[in-house]
Amino acid sequence: MSGARRNAGIDHHPVDRARNCDGAAQGLTADTLSGTILADQRGGDTVKVRTIDQLDLSGKRALIRVDFNVPLDKAGNITDDTRIKAVLPTIRLSLEMGAKTILLSHMGRPKGKVVPGMSLSPVAKRLSSLLGKDVSFVPDCVGETVTKAVASMQSGDVLLLENVRFHPGEEKNDETFGKQLAALCDVYVNDAFATAHREHSSNVAVTRFVGEKGAGLLMRNEIA
Repeated sequence: MSGARRNAGIDHHPVDRARNCDGAAQGLTADTLSGTILADQRGGDTVKVRTIDQLDLSGKRALIRVDFNVPLDKAGNITDDTRIKAVLPTIRLSLEMGAKTILLSHMGRPKGKVVPGMSLSPVAKRLSSLLGKDVSFVPDCVGETVTKAVASMQSGDVLLLENVRFHPGEEKNDETFGKQLAALCDVYVNDAFATAHREHSSNVAVTRFVGEKGAGLLMRNEIA
């Protein structure tokens, strides 16, 4: 696979890119994120939304939607880890609060199919190095293998799930898929600013089945 194909769909400047996209910074509303962001800017209305530091995470399964859509070279090595570093404050806070931290992300545009070159496995290794602790990786984001991995977690553990876009239900905002994701957690946190405007299951449908939800620190800082 060529470097260009491997990196298809990857933006190299996530925050700037998001600000320039229709529906991103200006269009981020409480409806768009099903209540996970900080304010609804339409008509001057303000809808307060809790952020991760205001949630009770102790001993709970926290599913954090992050953006690990990083570029890889032909050998599968990460060439820019900016997006990983951007969400470290949220991940570290989740750990400090005693959560079982489950990370969910996409990479590229696999169009609902498993594409080995778009696996998040390299991200788990890099994240482990940045955090200075083990990060477990499971090669799917729903199903029996994932359920068992989550059930075995202890407070302070970190688990990275496989590319959510390997499932066709993700980009269709499929409710059944959203319910499967929600079943993995007690609390949902969205900290994927660059993709938060997309009406996908990991942004929208999942929130319909989780009672406690909020925004991550990156999200808070970008839209406050």
